[in-house]
Amino acid sequence: MVKFKIPEEHVLYKKIHEKHGHMATRKVIKFNDDMLLTCETSLLKIISAMENVRGSELSKALLERWEGSINDAESLEFNVKWLREGFNVLKNYWRSSFGIDKEVQTNAHALDAMHLYLSTREYKLNGLLLEVFWGKN
Repeated sequence: MVKFKIPEEHVLYKKIHEKHGHMATRKVIKFNDDMLLTCETSLLKIISAMENVRGSELSKALLERWEGSINDAESLEFNVKWLREGFNVLKNYWRSSFGIDKEVQTNAHALDAMHLYLSTREYKLNGLLLEVFWGKN
C-alpha cells in the first residue's frame, strides 16, 4: 500500500470549510481560478502561521502584512469575517502586551530608585554606627 502525504494546506482548508464554508467567492473574481487559488493559498499560509505563532514572535511588520492580506481578501469579498475576528483578537493581545511591558518597566524603575535610596541610607547608617562604636572606645 502506498501512503500519500496530504498537504498541510489541504487539511487546514478542509477544517476551515467544515466550520466556515468556502473562503473564496466568485463575487469579484468570476473566471480566473488560478487567481482564486493563489489568494486562498496565501491566506492558508497566514492562517497556519497565526495558529502556530508565539507571542514573542509577533511584530508590527508581521501583523501589518497579515492585515494587508486579510484586507485584500475582504476586497475580493472572500468569506473571511471569521478570520478578521481572530486576527483582531491576536492583534489586541499583542497590543495589550505592551501595556504589561510598560508597567513592568515602570515598576522596575521604581524598584531601582528605591534600591538606590535604601543603599544610600544603609551606607549612612553604617557610617553613623562606626562613629558611635569608635567614639565610645
